[in-house]
Amino acid sequence: MVGGVSFAALLAVGMYACLRNMFEAACYVGGGQLTARLGDRGSLIVFGLLTVSGYALFLVSTAPALAIVATLLILGWEPLSIPVTFTTVGMTVTRTNQGMAFALQAIQKRLPRIIGPAIAGVVLAAAAQFHGDADMGPL
Repeated sequence: MVGGVSFAALLAVGMYACLRNMFEAACYVGGGQLTARLGDRGSLIVFGLLTVSGYALFLVSTAPALAIVATLLILGWEPLSIPVTFTTVGMTVTRTNQGMAFALQAIQKRLPRIIGPAIAGVVLAAAAQFHGDADMGPL
């Protein structure tokens, strides 16, 4: 025990952080490579479809392994899309306006992380009520 927290809990949190950073690093590299090959629009479409497919997988699957795959698809949005959005912003905005553009881009890249889980929660709760899988109460 370290200050009331078990070593196993600290190890789990540390391993999660390490694995998430490694996953994001791989996505940054993959996102850059895919953007170079597909172009800005094509890569954003692919990354968006991957993220939406993660939410769809949550809707249709009950297997824990598929939930992990769905989570990875959803978590991949930000690191995959950053290279293409930085490239697009850097090419289309004048040098004097790039600071504000990158600030707005930072807000824009967080919107799916804010809105997406809320929408997914409502959809999943409605699906659970409709199918009678859980007593979620009124929406």
